Amino acid sequence: MTDKPKVLVADDDKKIAQFIKTKFEENGIETTLAHDGKEALFLINTNNYDVVVIDWMMPYLDGISLLKILRKQNVTIPVIILSALDSTENKIQGLTSGSDDYLTKPFSIDELIVRVNILYKRTKQIAEAQSHKLICGDIILDELAHEVRRNDELILLQQREYKVLHLLLKHKNEVVSKTMILKEVWDYDFDPQTNVVEVHISRLRNKLTENGLPDPIKTIRGFGYVIQE
Repeated sequence: MTDKPKVLVADDDKKIAQFIKTKFEENGIETTLAHDGKEALFLINTNNYDVVVIDWMMPYLDGISLLKILRKQNVTIPVIILSALDSTENKIQGLTSGSDDYLTKPFSIDELIVRVNILYKRTKQIAEAQSHKLICGDIILDELAHEVRRNDELILLQQREYKVLHLLLKHKNEVVSKTMILKEVWDYDFDPQTNVVEVHISRLRNKLTENGLPDPIKTIRGFGYVIQE
């Protein structure tokens, strides 16, 4: 993500769409236009946008149908619906279909710009927070907070246990050898014949499975350990 959002605006009213594009770009928002739902779907699937603004009533594929397709495809891009339909029922339908915001026509362009920027910043913050997390199934290691959670339950680890788990998560679905663990966690302070790795793996397993959860760490005899999703 850049400092300014890259936005797709989908509206079959070309005058409104061009007006939005002009005002967005005056405010540093890179803007692409689509004039029907099918074109919008194609552009979203072939480009990277930070926010999408879609009109409800579009030809070929209306905004709500487009939104449902995107969410079914697990596309999580923030979406703002623009619509002349201003009833509570319409707003509920739009929001429950997966939109992040709903703005009725006629609308204030300044308000729309603010809403786009708010969604962009929120998504950027979430992305930045996620970049500091190592995730494997229901296990989340937060590198900034130095916390480990499983099923949202905090797991208290000693420093070396944390480092061993951190290494396994960095290489999830890959076998990590005992030698590599000794090098990365203990910096070869211990003889490779020591059982310190086995002891810490055992402690990790006990803590990760404390509530009857399955053991996520698999021993590959003669090779090392792997944590798998």
